[in-house]
Amino acid sequence: MHTNWVEDFGLVFERITAGASNCLVDIVMMGREKCGKTELVEFYFGDHSSYQVEEQEMRVQYTINLSNTAFRIWILDVKDIEFIKLAEFRDKTVFLFCYDVNDPESLADLEERWIPEFMARSMNNMYWFLVGIKHDPNVNQSTVNGTNRRDGKMATRERVKDLLKRFRLGWTIECSLDDRDSMANVFQSVIDTVYPRTTVN
Repeated sequence: MHTNWVEDFGLVFERITAGASNCLVDIVMMGREKCGKTELVEFYFGDHSSYQVEEQEMRVQYTINLSNTAFRIWILDVKDIEFIKLAEFRDKTVFLFCYDVNDPESLADLEERWIPEFMARSMNNMYWFLVGIKHDPNVNQSTVNGTNRRDGKMATRERVKDLLKRFRLGWTIECSLDDRDSMANVFQSVIDTVYPRTTVN
């Protein structure tokens, strides 16, 4: 790896970022209960030595310290929608709108509740992604298969494209809870958004 870069727990930082005295990444994850957002954090960071979980009003806060970078991650479930109305967020907070790729209702919940509530606020200097989460297919896959399943996935992709365009969301990412690299891609994308790379890895 280039000398300007350091890797920690599968995530890559520029040394200038990793060595900063006050380098924070705030992530707010939203979506309906059991869409996979909690598992995404627990599965990826749960074994890290600095991993901490704290129950707070209207949210659960996960804290992970990587190379002097404090990941402050709030996991919000459906009861926490009031938190979006009341909370103050730092500049460059990254909002992840999470849905289960096998559950169209979880995408509808974002469209009808979470995203409109978010857009109702003034969110200057913030970033946001749509994150599609795939569960273990042996646990969470629909019993419908074949053509119906393919048609359902195509309809979901079209709906995602519509949401991105209609609400002017930034990007969409898909990850699988049984694929560590794809989970890392979610958090690496957040890091690269908040701290854009100044050199080539």
